[in-house]
Amino acid sequence: MGWADYVSGAVSIERGDAESRRFGMTILNVRCGEEVGGEQDLGARLADVPFDLAVVRFPSGSTRLGMELSRSDWSLIVTDPTVYWGTDRLNPRNPPQENGILEEASTRDSEILRNVIESSFRGYRSHWHHNPLTAGINMADAYIEWTESVVARQQEGAYVLRTESDHEPIGMVLLDFCDSFIEVLLAGIASEFQGRGHYSAILAGVEEVARGRGVDKVVISTQASNINVQKAWSRWGWLPTKTIQTVHLTRAEV
Repeated sequence: MGWADYVSGAVSIERGDAESRRFGMTILNVRCGEEVGGEQDLGARLADVPFDLAVVRFPSGSTRLGMELSRSDWSLIVTDPTVYWGTDRLNPRNPPQENGILEEASTRDSEILRNVIESSFRGYRSHWHHNPLTAGINMADAYIEWTESVVARQQEGAYVLRTESDHEPIGMVLLDFCDSFIEVLLAGIASEFQGRGHYSAILAGVEEVARGRGVDKVVISTQASNINVQKAWSRWGWLPTKTIQTVHLTRAEV
């Protein structure tokens, strides 16, 4: 999702092909690292790039960038920040086996993943809902499309959480593998199985995958307003590490 970009000193600008198709306009994903100077630096990068909407994310501590953006000629919408949590020391404990077993998914599991995501993220709200141009998005549908592209690429990892007793699929997780850390891109439990401790099995499974890849660092993120999942991360022993501000920029004529 972009953790490596936020801890760098660079600006990453990418066209969001899936988002552009979904909303029928050109959308850019812009991620700014810790050392990006101000709106002038970003504006120079965006000046010759055609777009209708730029989703700009930057560390909330970058006060100069935020201040300059608010004073610029861009049309700006401030949305719900993203909060990163994680750990640099893997948890030694494991949940009871009945909480679930995490297994790597394949293209054969596409329907299973689709059903779990639809159940888990039905009605979920994100930064897109702060903007009248994009407020009609169904996040479950967007996450299903994203997950299917991940499974097809086979570059990241997709996993299904199944019950120990009857192997029933009850959860899922997407992972991005980097040299020194793993980023959790998406994780959820089907609605009928929520509140039973199954989410801890996902966290334990992610840490086990990290051990297998020889890394100690795991990061995960959510909207700042999504308090319940942050409580689960806290109970597991993970800590908040960074807050990312998200704003939508449009050109004056849009």
